[in-house]
Amino acid sequence: MPGISEPFQDLLQIHWCWVQPLFNFIYRPAFTRDMAVLGPYYSHTLMNALLSHSIRWARSNARTQELLVPYDNGTVFGRHARDMIFSELRQGICSIPAVQTLLLLSAQECSLGQCAQAWVYSGIAFRLIDHLGICFDGQRYAGSVKLSDEDIEIRRRLFWSCYFWDKIISLYLGRSPSLRESLVSPPQHMLDDSAEEELWQPHGICFPPGQSYTPTKAHSTSSFVQMCRLSVIFNQILTHMYDPLQHSTSAEVRNCVREQGVALDTWWAELPDFLKIDVHRLPQLSPPSHIVTLNCLYHVFRILMHRPMLAHEPNPSHLFECVSSATSIVCIYDLFIRTFQDAPCVLSLNYSVYIAASIFLLQVQALVRNEQAMRCLQFCIHVLQKARLVNPIIGSALDLITAATDELGIDTTNFPPPVDAVPLPPVETMPKTNAAGEQSVPGPSPPFTSTHEPLSSSSFLEVDNGSMLPVFHFDDLGHLEITQEMFEAVSALEPIPAQVASIVEDYMMPTKDVSFMNMP
Repeated sequence: MPGISEPFQDLLQIHWCWVQPLFNFIYRPAFTRDMAVLGPYYSHTLMNALLSHSIRWARSNARTQELLVPYDNGTVFGRHARDMIFSELRQGICSIPAVQTLLLLSAQECSLGQCAQAWVYSGIAFRLIDHLGICFDGQRYAGSVKLSDEDIEIRRRLFWSCYFWDKIISLYLGRSPSLRESLVSPPQHMLDDSAEEELWQPHGICFPPGQSYTPTKAHSTSSFVQMCRLSVIFNQILTHMYDPLQHSTSAEVRNCVREQGVALDTWWAELPDFLKIDVHRLPQLSPPSHIVTLNCLYHVFRILMHRPMLAHEPNPSHLFECVSSATSIVCIYDLFIRTFQDAPCVLSLNYSVYIAASIFLLQVQALVRNEQAMRCLQFCIHVLQKARLVNPIIGSALDLITAATDELGIDTTNFPPPVDAVPLPPVETMPKTNAAGEQSVPGPSPPFTSTHEPLSSSSFLEVDNGSMLPVFHFDDLGHLEITQEMFEAVSALEPIPAQVASIVEDYMMPTKDVSFMNMP
């Protein structure tokens, strides 16, 4: 954005690159236009919240960190945002930028593990959109207020952003979701699809000399719409199987698994190829971050649907689905960090690894000598150990895993390098020479399918402590033969909680899927 000095330019670009495409809290065209003229879709409060939320992605950039020193290393933005939003609320100001500010503050507090603050900020945001009439379709129920096409688009996107965040934060914290879709809700069709064709490139990532990431179509609009569709399906799973206030009967739960299983299969079948990551044939480079998160959350929701059934239905297919999706998450995440490293990860990606780890942990608990599951579990633990430095809320989740492995006498802190392992560079984008003798840099082009031989699991990636982690490929890990013995052993175990909130701080919250307490 011309006319904006560092470090603000960098922090804004971080948001548009790593956060905006999937979560869509802010409608960028209106925000950037009104920023210049102080229009209704911009506020200094919102700008401070956006800058504050982007700080954690800027920590790996030494230049930005240096520029943030006069701003108390960036903490001043958060202080201003909180003071200003409560000043607006005291004055009775109820606006769309106020809702967007609260959503960003909620997301930031959630990442930091400040669960009470995150829950309160999101709750105020949801009350405000109800007060503003955003929960109603602005085209069909405009009432006496004249709304432009832009107003309708912004309100529509904001409703579905809130709906998505409502499900995610309820899942993270083990709470009851607030927002419901109804016949009067805004549709999931977006009027402005200009972001679909924009080029996406990883802002703030420094590649080695001679290497780069070829910009690719962002497909931001379709990613957001597909995430909204997926959220509606997950809402049914969340309310029937993880809502601490709703105790579904065994028949209701099984009916939910049957219906939402079909819905998830349909969603995946209808997902456009340019948004779908084929784990059987991974690309050389990772797709954009929001596409990676979309695919991982799909697998998370499949696991969360099947996982509680392991102990309540004598059907090994539930374990098969869990292991298959957990393996898919590991392979996709592995591709992501080998392309971009792990600094730009949103919390949803780290949470996906935690849910995958919960399945590998069950396998290891059932059979300690399960080398494949142990290998995947070690990878997940390593990822979560690094993630907790950026997303502290992951810490309490990681503690649950390590406590379980300690009980088994398993040391998951060391990663001994295998014999003759050859480290891979962070990104395989070395220039290649074509038939004309010209150099070109390979990059993903939708659909994200591989045009080269897939990476072998015999390759390894060097990590910070000098040891090696395996490079995963689904076909190497996906020999998912589920024996009756393994299924029976897993069925006798209690999986670790789906929530990642600190159980010590949130002592009144349930620590397991309470909706199954009354199942036979």
